[in-house]
Amino acid sequence: MLKNILVALDGSSQSKKALLHASDICKHFGGQLNLVNVLDTGSVPEELVHMAEVEHMIDPEEVVADVPLAAVPAIQNRSSLDDKMHAIISEKIIEEAVREAKLKGIKDINTFIERGDPADRILETADRVGADMIVMGSRGMGPLKRLLVGSVSQKVHALSKCTITCTKS
Repeated sequence: MLKNILVALDGSSQSKKALLHASDICKHFGGQLNLVNVLDTGSVPEELVHMAEVEHMIDPEEVVADVPLAAVPAIQNRSSLDDKMHAIISEKIIEEAVREAKLKGIKDINTFIERGDPADRILETADRVGADMIVMGSRGMGPLKRLLVGSVSQKVHALSKCTITCTKS
């Protein structure tokens, strides 16, 4: 039975579909919804910043404010601005997902913001929460990275110990 579902979120339309699908499953089975967003390392891609501004997830003025980094340990040799951008975007993605899940009637929601390799952190979070299923988009926000190192969903699918559901656009 599907009582504990993990949704990997990156702000893409595919991850939003994954959230809605997982919310429907949770509602049907009365399960727990776990939401994870992984702060990637490196500088914030321009397309992600632009998407965040267009979707009104961030205010460019807010980026320079003193924003807590979501209780995520800072990585040395990273610019403070990139850290803040990643943290702001991640928190907004999670906040929006919680709102959507609550609108679907989900009451038992846990949230996680992780830092590092997205596939590794998703798999570790799934193990930590005892997920019965991972729901994620088949394509996210990193097309160039996907071409160079492979798809996050492919890696999660190959290494997961539980059921995987991938949504498509």
